Amino acid sequence: MIVSALAVALASTTLTSDHEPGHGHAHHAQGQSMVSADVRTVDIANRTTLLRHEAMRELSMPAMVMEFRIADDVDITLFEPGAALVITAINGENGLEVIAAAPEEAESHHH
Repeated sequence: MIVSALAVALASTTLTSDHEPGHGHAHHAQGQSMVSADVRTVDIANRTTLLRHEAMRELSMPAMVMEFRIADDVDITLFEPGAALVITAINGENGLEVIAAAPEEAESHHH
C-alpha cells in the first residue's frame, strides 16, 4: 500500500511540475514551502522519512503522503512515527528535502 502511495505521489509530482510553462528547474530548486506534516515512518540510517503533508503551493504539490530526505543539520529525533511537525521543504537537486522541522503547536483542544 505504501509503495502504491509513493507511485501515485511521484506521478502527481511529475504531472504537477510539467504544467507550468515558463518555470524552469531553477524555480523548483530554489522554492521552499513551510507546511504541517505527520510522520508515518523514518529511516534513520538513510535520513529519509515518509510524511503526510499539506499542499505545498510554492512547490506546486498537492497534499499527499511521500518520502523526503532529512537534511544533515535537521534534528532527526523529531521524526517519530505519529509526530505532528511543521516542516520547511525544498525540491532540490537531490529531490524533496526537509531543511527545517519543529513540533507543531497544538491548535486544537484535545487533551
